Amino acid sequence: MATIHRLGLLAPEFPPQIGGMSQLAYGLAKALADLTHVTVYTTPDNGLAEAPFAQISRLSRCPGVDAGWLNAESIDAWLLLNAGLTPLAKSLDKPVYVYMHGNDFLEPWIPCGPPWLERIRRPYAAVIRQSLRRKRRSAEVVSELVGLLS
Repeated sequence: MATIHRLGLLAPEFPPQIGGMSQLAYGLAKALADLTHVTVYTTPDNGLAEAPFAQISRLSRCPGVDAGWLNAESIDAWLLLNAGLTPLAKSLDKPVYVYMHGNDFLEPWIPCGPPWLERIRRPYAAVIRQSLRRKRRSAEVVSELVGLLS
């Protein structure tokens, strides 16, 4: 197994944003920075003035937009800290690990698009998830998600 010297963390939820996932992302980045070089990629409205790791506040939350410039980054492996970023795994050219936490697994949602489109699309996403829950077993859903990463 190859050693990971440069780890890229994609963290749409990150301080100064308040919340459990942003605090978990910060703690994880800080702990991993003791082991290897870590760069946190977050959205333009997030990021800290000082941190024991590098930060790039350019993540758009739109996987199709981010894939091109992320592949140009000097990273050995990616850690995606939101299940909604899973589709990005197919577009990245380095190994990808996806961290799913709590509701993130049940309801992955990364907004992508103009606000008017998101207001229309979000209610339909909930209906689709409900029908999937009724018709498919959890094991099938997990198997499909794992298949996206291989």
